[in-house]
Amino acid sequence: MNHWKSTLAVIGIGQLISILTSTIVGFSIIFWISNEFKSPTALSLAILAGFLPQFVLGLFAGVYVDRWNRKKTMFYSDLFIAFCTLCLFIVITKGYKDLSFFYLLTACRSIGSTFHAPALQASIPLLVPKHHLVRVSGLYHSIQSFSEVIAPVVGASLVVWLPIQYILLIDVIGAVAACLTLLCVQIPSLQKTKVLPDFKKELTECWHTLRRTMGILPLFVCFTLVTFVLMPVFTLFPFMTLLHFNGNIFANGSCGNGLGLRGIVGRFSTCL
Repeated sequence: MNHWKSTLAVIGIGQLISILTSTIVGFSIIFWISNEFKSPTALSLAILAGFLPQFVLGLFAGVYVDRWNRKKTMFYSDLFIAFCTLCLFIVITKGYKDLSFFYLLTACRSIGSTFHAPALQASIPLLVPKHHLVRVSGLYHSIQSFSEVIAPVVGASLVVWLPIQYILLIDVIGAVAACLTLLCVQIPSLQKTKVLPDFKKELTECWHTLRRTMGILPLFVCFTLVTFVLMPVFTLFPFMTLLHFNGNIFANGSCGNGLGLRGIVGRFSTCL
């Protein structure tokens, strides 16, 4: 544990670059679709393609990630995301106007992120001493919030200055940078067990834990309902900004920046 800070710093730099570039490209895609097609249906389908795999696979991805090698899971997830983004670059460069390819590859990128995020979160307890775990976890979430604040303005600026296919390459560069930093560090592995993943059993145990822990279940239900109600508003906000309020892409980015400010103060205070 003597070198955990340097190891965590190397991983953190790579993941910061990867998360930031992915978030920038994600917002750029939303702004590009809003401005290019001016269709709420196209925008909604693109965002659905990005979130639906995480919603479906996220239910049991952690069951498998807990049993896999964290470093390899993050490494191959980043490579898969880079590959899908590169394919999307080729599709757009070749002039394909059918958004079906776009939706498919966006969903594939989301699948990679679904396995990458829990692997990264599960790696932190293996590297960080217990008495620093809360601060480091808060720092990780602060990085996510920072990316959500910076990415909308940067993404809106890039959509104005560059074609979308070249913006996609930024995500490829970020994923490659994350892979290179992972090659430079060693993440401890848990002792392998012969117990096979049992999704139904572990989901049942999770439910019983929620019921036994006082206050957790109502809080979980509350956050779920709030997310369900607010997500449609956040999803269509770029379209409303461009059309209904006669805004431009920079105004769109500013609205996204305002949405990204949520949670950053609370998450950063956890690190202190």
